[in-house]
Amino acid sequence: MADSEETIQGWANRLKYFRFFRGVGGHANDGETLRCAFSIETVADLRQILTILGVEIVEHSSLESIEAGSSLIPGTRWIEQPNLTNIAGQRVLILAEYGRLDLFLGLDYEITEEDVESALVIEQVLDLVPFSRIDPPHESYLYVMPET
Repeated sequence: MADSEETIQGWANRLKYFRFFRGVGGHANDGETLRCAFSIETVADLRQILTILGVEIVEHSSLESIEAGSSLIPGTRWIEQPNLTNIAGQRVLILAEYGRLDLFLGLDYEITEEDVESALVIEQVLDLVPFSRIDPPHESYLYVMPET
C-alpha cells in the first residue's frame, strides 16, 4: 500500500499530532489513514474545538428539523457530525462521539506525501486546541509512532 517502511517512519517522525494507521486491507475494506483524536468532555468543549478548527456547527432546533440521512453527534441535542469538511483549506473527516473528537486524513486508501503535507498544515491549527490529545487515537498495533 504505502511507501517503504523508512518513508512511513519518516512521516511519523515529522507529524506532531497525526498518527499513521496501517489499514488491514483485503476484505476489511479499510486503508491507510492519518489519525488524530482529542478528549472532550462537554458539549461546550465540542463547540469550542469545532470553532477553533473553523468548522461550521450545524445544530437543529428539534428532531423534526433534521433532514433524512443526517448523522447526529451522540450526547448532543441535535448537533450534526461535521463529517467530511475542511480545516485550513485541507480536506479532513471529523467524527465526534462521547468524550472524543477524531480527525482522519487520507481517505483514498493510501497515504501520500500530499496527505502528510495536509496534516502539517492542519497541525498548525491544532496547536491552538487546549484539550488533551488521545495518543495513540485508539489502542492498536497498527499505528506507526514517532521514534523517540
